[in-house]
Amino acid sequence: MSEKKHPIVFRLASLFPAALARIEMHAKRSGGPLENIELQFSHRNKVYVGQTFAEGMREEIRAMKQLNLDEEIAACMARKRKKEAALRKEAGLIKPWYGNSQGPIREAIVTANCEYFEAEDRSDPEDLLVTYGVDKDGGEVVHILSKTKIAAFEEATLEFFEQNFPGSVRHLRLDLDEEVPHFHAVIFVTAEKTNKTRGTQRLIQPSANPLLADYELLQDVAGEHYCVFQLMLGRFSTG
Repeated sequence: MSEKKHPIVFRLASLFPAALARIEMHAKRSGGPLENIELQFSHRNKVYVGQTFAEGMREEIRAMKQLNLDEEIAACMARKRKKEAALRKEAGLIKPWYGNSQGPIREAIVTANCEYFEAEDRSDPEDLLVTYGVDKDGGEVVHILSKTKIAAFEEATLEFFEQNFPGSVRHLRLDLDEEVPHFHAVIFVTAEKTNKTRGTQRLIQPSANPLLADYELLQDVAGEHYCVFQLMLGRFSTG
């Protein structure tokens, strides 16, 4: 592997549950923007977690809503607040996250500079993988990538998610049908809060994971992790 370090890109975006079906559809290449995708290469893509995930996540959220409602009614009854319990039952199910302009689910995209993946030694055809891109003038660009380098990136990313988001990854895949290899992940972090007024409430709360609560910490941890694979954190952004 080259001694030159290349920038890793780790982007985060916030999602509302309504966006999950669209993300799953795009993952299956059955909809969404497909103009940058070489569908003839889509068989290369690898799904590690959640071949299908949208409906399962929606069901999980519905169950959280119902359990939270049941807990709050039970807490009212335990405090002998029958009127409050009746009003809460009448109000019905509420979303299990704090209201703000950002959705409670996180989508992560992880990739590296295309130069990192380029094959330096083309003597072994079994190590080569071809991808296509478009230059600034609209012309086709052909990339000859190294499967060995892709495998190193794959190993590093799988380890990163396993170590830092245990139990929270609902979808994880490696796309190899676009110009540059990259990972997509859907991260669903939950936390429980208990008090006398509402009982135990289970919430979708990204900030319960320290790396999602502190983006600078995520940058530091990712940078340290990927430098082992001759990758450094080049650009970090959130949406």
